[in-house]
Amino acid sequence: MSRGDGEEPAGQPATAEFVLPDGRVVTYCLYGPADGGRVVFEYGTPGTRFLAPDRIRPVNELGIRLLVADRPGYGGSTRLPVRTVAARAGDIAAVAGHLGWEQFAVWGGSGGAPPALACAARLGSRVTRWASVVGPAPFDAEGLDWYAGMSPGNVEEFTRGRAGESAYRPLVEQLARDAVAAVTDGQLPVADDYELAEADRAALTAQLTAPGHQFRTWAAYIGGIDGYLVWRTGCPMPARAHRLAPKSRPRRRAVRPARRPSPRRARPPAPLPLAHTLTAA
Repeated sequence: MSRGDGEEPAGQPATAEFVLPDGRVVTYCLYGPADGGRVVFEYGTPGTRFLAPDRIRPVNELGIRLLVADRPGYGGSTRLPVRTVAARAGDIAAVAGHLGWEQFAVWGGSGGAPPALACAARLGSRVTRWASVVGPAPFDAEGLDWYAGMSPGNVEEFTRGRAGESAYRPLVEQLARDAVAAVTDGQLPVADDYELAEADRAALTAQLTAPGHQFRTWAAYIGGIDGYLVWRTGCPMPARAHRLAPKSRPRRRAVRPARRPSPRRARPPAPLPLAHTLTAA
């Protein structure tokens, strides 16, 4: 399948690669002024290191130096089939060290929230502030019916995901093909059985005409199949992992995880001002 628009859209920073000590490759992009406040952003599921123009503008305007690194299996980052949420912290620490970042803030949305929490919990004083935005609830939280209120599409995905890759891969590959085909035809990438709210539909509709949108859709869905598989087959972090993040650490900002996950939802309409808040004194 072609990449929609073909080449990377104009205005995107060059993709860089870093080889981890275990030989895996991490691909990443840096946005904003080189001397800006340092923030790591963990995108949702599925996602891509390539940001839309309306995300790049406030990065520059607010003076944010934003690192967006593909998680294992996304983009050019080497897949890590047996992966824990906590493992992400080591990858980010290595890339940040390569860049000379001694300290930085980190935030993640939806499927990117658990990796952001992992960085906050594991990297100590290197993380100055952190935020979890519309993150999934712990799957094994006491008294929680994790599937309650979820759309049929999400229930099917997570059910297959917990059954293993062989059960889930055919579905996620079909969903990826359908998403790219829909966007190519000017339609939303999310099927009706995900029952998106009108606000989400409006946000996704607004993105359809953004420069490079077809390319980014391809990068997130087709280019991220292996990363998406590992996330869904591993399912969200257990309650124990949520408790790893210290509650009394200074200069942190945490947003409580939602009662149930919100996969395949539109990203928050104005996420970068939060990044600015994280870097503010």
